[in-house]
Amino acid sequence: MFFSTQEKILATDGDTRRDVYQRSGGTTTILSDRVQAGADAAVDATYEGASADGTRVFFSTAEQILDPDDDAQDDVYQRSGTTTTILSDRVQAGADADIDAFFEGSSSDGTRVFFQTAEQILDPDDDGNTDVYQRGGGNTTLISDRVQAGADAATNATFAGAASNGSRVFFHTDEPIIGADGDTAQDVYQRTSGTSTSLISDRVQMGPDEPTPAVFAGASSDGLRVFFHTGEKILAADEDSQFDVYQRSGTTTTLISDRIQDGTDTEDFATFVASSADGTRVFFLTSESLLANDIDGAEDLYERFNGETFLLTGAVPAGAFVLGGLSVDGLSVFVNTTVPLVGADTDSAFDVYVTRVV
Repeated sequence: MFFSTQEKILATDGDTRRDVYQRSGGTTTILSDRVQAGADAAVDATYEGASADGTRVFFSTAEQILDPDDDAQDDVYQRSGTTTTILSDRVQAGADADIDAFFEGSSSDGTRVFFQTAEQILDPDDDGNTDVYQRGGGNTTLISDRVQAGADAATNATFAGAASNGSRVFFHTDEPIIGADGDTAQDVYQRTSGTSTSLISDRVQMGPDEPTPAVFAGASSDGLRVFFHTGEKILAADEDSQFDVYQRSGTTTTLISDRIQDGTDTEDFATFVASSADGTRVFFLTSESLLANDIDGAEDLYERFNGETFLLTGAVPAGAFVLGGLSVDGLSVFVNTTVPLVGADTDSAFDVYVTRVV
């Protein structure tokens, strides 16, 4: 178990600021303690996360607890066993800049860690804007670097997500970092195995890219299926300019929230809410009646599976529906609703239901 406290619960804690502790096998250990010589600084340490087995713990602090850290800004650290390592340290020559680094995530085993910083800690980074970095195997890699020719644009890149094993990393940027990106609006990019960059949210149908942002929404645990929102009609089947839910798998882009029943698309947005771990079952909300049996005209919960769209809530009286969660395989869906779906529900307050999907 990991926890934070300002209390000096161990004698080695020499300050009254927040520190990160571990409790395991009846033993309490301070993880964010100063390593280099000198008294503890009056600076907080913040727990950021841990590997699935708890053997790698990540925290951030502005205290220079290791000798390589020679600035007073937030850095990302790792504690593994009895060893503390700075993950966001500058790699290229030169003194550390007084710029924060922010932990963004890690692979489930903790061997790949992702962080953001505006500091140019690697030589390929030649702008002063935020970039996404990876630390793994003792090496630091610039994930969001420009691929096509030309100088880096003064544009931020932000971490969006990653596959559970960290082999695929997703980020946002307005910069057209590869030639296929023909606009300066935000797009979703993928970096695979630290070497290959691809544009996930690219326009597929003919015509120039529209200056319309795309937003990462989620991904399967292996990162092979990626879901995003955009108001751009990147496929011909999309006939409106509202946010829709798209999937990118391999080289194929699919419109998940498309209208199925006859008639033209209405100007109603759709919102991704969840998917099964393997990404084969996708759940989203929309006020548009995509199927003929959606009779309430209110926002409803839909499922997309195996090329078919299923209505989960709209064939009942109108009311408030909120997806509360789902099983890993997506077969059991938990819904919070004010609608009494069974006779035993005799009030109009929120209740929790479970529905089995097919």
